[in-house]
Amino acid sequence: MIYDILMNQSMKKIIVIVSCIYFFLGTTFTADAATVRPKIRVGLYQTTQPITITVNGKSEVQSHSVATDTVITLSYDPTATTYTASVEDWSTTSLLPIVVDPVKKNKVATITSYSNSPDWNTSLNDNQFYGAIELNEDWVVNELGIENYVKGVAEAGNDNKPAYLKALYTAARTYVYFLYLYPTKHAGEPYLVDTTPNDQVYRGYGFTNRAPNIVAAVDATAGQIVTYNGEVVVTPYFSQSDGRTRAWSEVWSGDYPYLQSVDDPCCTGEELL
Repeated sequence: MIYDILMNQSMKKIIVIVSCIYFFLGTTFTADAATVRPKIRVGLYQTTQPITITVNGKSEVQSHSVATDTVITLSYDPTATTYTASVEDWSTTSLLPIVVDPVKKNKVATITSYSNSPDWNTSLNDNQFYGAIELNEDWVVNELGIENYVKGVAEAGNDNKPAYLKALYTAARTYVYFLYLYPTKHAGEPYLVDTTPNDQVYRGYGFTNRAPNIVAAVDATAGQIVTYNGEVVVTPYFSQSDGRTRAWSEVWSGDYPYLQSVDDPCCTGEELL
C-alpha cells in the first residue's frame, strides 16, 4: 500500500492526504496524462533585461532556422510593446511573444544570461531546460511536455527509495495535471505553474541530469495520475507533519472527501513543515 511505503521512508518529503488515504477512499491511479501528453508552461523568472539563449541542436525562432549553439537574444520593449529576436546575421520584430523552440525535443536550451544556483552548491547553475523558451513581456516561460517537466521537479533527493519516489512523483504529476485541467491559480499570467514551493520546486534539466533515480521513477509511472470517482484530484504535499496530515478544510476554503486528515505516527512530536 502507498500509505505503508511512505510511512517507512526517511520523511524527506511526505505525500500528504491523497496518497495516504489512497486505499481508504477509493482513489485510483489512471493513465490519463499519458494519453493527453499536455504541454506545461512554467514561469521561470521575471526580468526587464534582454535574455540570451543557446540550444545544443537546431532551433526555430519565428520560423527561422537557427544553427546549433548559436547565441539568440530576445528582448521586449514595453513602450512600443514589441518583441525582438536576433542572432549574428538575422533579426525580427513581433507584436507577439517570441519563442525559441528546439527542433528535436531531446535537445536542451540554455539561458546563458540566467544565474540560478541552488543554495547548497553555488558552483551549479540550473539554467538549462528541455522544451521551448519564451519571452512574454517580463516573464521568461519554459514550455515542455509534462513528463520532462516532472523530471525537473526538485521535491526529493535522488537517494530516496524507488517506491517513495514513484509515489511522490505521481503526486507531482497529478498536481500539475490538475492545474492544466483547471488553470485558475495563475489566471492572467502567461504560465500555468511557477518554480517555487508555491507550486512545485522546478529546476529543469540540470536537476534531471543529477537525479537518474528520479528519472527512473518518473519513467516507471509515466502518465499515471490520481483520480477519485473518475475525476482528477488535486494532490498537495509537504515536507513533514506533526503527527497527522491536514484536511483541505483546515488549510484552504471548501472541502474534498479525499483530502481528510490521517494519522502520521512516524512524525509524532515533529514540527509541521
